[in-house]
Amino acid sequence: MSRRDSRSKLHNLEFEKLRECSFLSFVSQPKTVRFDALVKASGQPEQVTLWTKPEDDADFMKAVRDHRVATVIQQNVGTKKDFGLVGFDAQKNAAYLIFPKRLAHPAKTKIIGIKYERIAAAPLKGAVFKPKSKRSPGIPLREKPRYKLEDASERAEDNKPRRAAKTVKKKEPKLYTFTAPITLSAVQNTAVSVEAPSLAAATRLIRSQAADLIFDLTKAKITRRIGTPKKNR
Repeated sequence: MSRRDSRSKLHNLEFEKLRECSFLSFVSQPKTVRFDALVKASGQPEQVTLWTKPEDDADFMKAVRDHRVATVIQQNVGTKKDFGLVGFDAQKNAAYLIFPKRLAHPAKTKIIGIKYERIAAAPLKGAVFKPKSKRSPGIPLREKPRYKLEDASERAEDNKPRRAAKTVKKKEPKLYTFTAPITLSAVQNTAVSVEAPSLAAATRLIRSQAADLIFDLTKAKITRRIGTPKKNR
């Protein structure tokens, strides 16, 4: 066997081992991952806002290629909790996070337990605007006079005594008398026990004892019924 053939065979074996390792690592990855685990492994993420198309943002696309981007799906309707997906997934109600380090989970892995308090605010992009210092013009402009010449008629109008402004008193509303009927009702529930040979006899005894009962307002339930107020003539 030539040296070239042995070297090629060695490369093929190394490639098969790498492919097998990558396949096993992909299979061993869980389908879901908690947000805290991602932060612990890849650092605190920053939320970014795409003001333009994603392909026009060079920094964002670099993070996508480096596998440092996660998509947060925000549930605006219902009681379902927000969740995320590893990788960039263009959706309508979605926010995007950029992690400092590469994510160890494959794309489309579901992220649960989103904690917004652990998301850092993205720094402002672009240079800070600084106003230019004011410079005096080379040729001074001719200033307009800041005073106005008054004629005799205007001075005479100013010297006239001015009348004091009339104070308008607020008119107090007229009061009327209204009357409404009110019905007070008191209800007291009690029980009477008697011993009798029959129902008819028991009814007679209860009626006689009920006539002797005394109304106790402290144990009664008082209700108030207010009628419609009417204006007195």
